[in-house]
Amino acid sequence: MRHHAIASPSFAAHHVAQGMDAAALATAPMIVFNRKDDLQARLVRRCSRTRDGRGLAPEGLLERARQAGRIVLPEPNRWLDVPLYWHHAAVCSSTFQHITDAIRATAARHLRQRA
Repeated sequence: MRHHAIASPSFAAHHVAQGMDAAALATAPMIVFNRKDDLQARLVRRCSRTRDGRGLAPEGLLERARQAGRIVLPEPNRWLDVPLYWHHAAVCSSTFQHITDAIRATAARHLRQRA
């Protein structure tokens, strides 16, 4: 699942107008989902080789807000691809098989496929 850095237009103009470099990222606030959320830190390391972070969101949830002008992608050519896994009990069950089939079909329609 591809994740992009996002910001409101005013935030981007104020904090990352010249791009997401180490200086800009050192002062811009960030949002982290919880202590285990390291996506922001991973993207920042990729952009600036520092250990700081900013908010990221899944690509599939961005377009409507982006078209409405509520968010911008400060660095649209930088992203993190996060592999997703489906785990279930190793029990032969038609219910598990139906759920697995539905998840795979939905993922094939909505997620980028691994290159």
